[in-house]
Amino acid sequence: MGHLAAGWAKQNSVDVVLIVPHTDLAKFPLGSHTRSQLTAMGVRLVEVDWVRPPLGPGIPKYAQDSWCVNRDLFKLHVLGLDYDAVVFYDNDILVAPMDGDALFALFKCARQGYFLATALHGGFEPLAAGFFAVQPSPALLRAVLRFLLGAEYDEDFGWNMKGFGPWGCLDGTDSWCFKSAHVGAECGQGLMYNLFFMADRSFTKALQQEAGAARPMGLMLDGCIWLHENSLRVEGVPTVPNPCQDIVEEGRCSEIVAYHDVTEGRGCITREILGPVMDKLRTFRPADDDMDMHAGSTVFG
Repeated sequence: MGHLAAGWAKQNSVDVVLIVPHTDLAKFPLGSHTRSQLTAMGVRLVEVDWVRPPLGPGIPKYAQDSWCVNRDLFKLHVLGLDYDAVVFYDNDILVAPMDGDALFALFKCARQGYFLATALHGGFEPLAAGFFAVQPSPALLRAVLRFLLGAEYDEDFGWNMKGFGPWGCLDGTDSWCFKSAHVGAECGQGLMYNLFFMADRSFTKALQQEAGAARPMGLMLDGCIWLHENSLRVEGVPTVPNPCQDIVEEGRCSEIVAYHDVTEGRGCITREILGPVMDKLRTFRPADDDMDMHAGSTVFG
């Protein structure tokens, strides 16, 4: 975050925002020293008054208690920020594009009323909740919170029985995809796909009840470029091919904008290809006989 705030963002008058719960809600509240350091980096702190929003009775207890619900639904605060456009990244993602024009393109497109998200080639979910771009408004957030109070979730049929988005796709079409429950289906990865990529009348009604709320149009970007991962397997999920090998073969590694869950020595993640970016990545270095295991999260350091 610091390198982004001090570099590209500062040069282009873009705010770098860190959303945190109020001190009395935080499990690990930020101390005064940390706050001072963030301010010195140019990071704007936004404190919010809930970690998980109220959920209606149609969302069963097992789903409400899922490991990813709090961390994913907390991200909904982004939808209500007071900006013309926002680009969101989880804090374990390294944003290091070789060309800053890519970030300008995200802001420009989001401002036109699109919800931009990613999914990997052969990845484990139809939408990766670690990155998205959108034109926020308080009315949009209120509509989503209203939706959650009346929504239902079913482990076989998804949000409001609308099913699940395609994932694990082996080509550029939906012909070779899973369309079943997936990683994070009950959390942000399933919810955001329902809200912005499906025609759910319940969300349309919630939007109509909030003055000024409009539904952004979902637009899926190439996950191998905009949120690069090169892991091969997640425990408990059917094994799929290396999701981003095709961009290596096409010589497109220089187009990568952000990195998450990367394994050193596989695909694009080599010093020969990435050069100085490798110094900012803390990568997973597997044993030779463990090259197909899921890597840990990427952080910059």
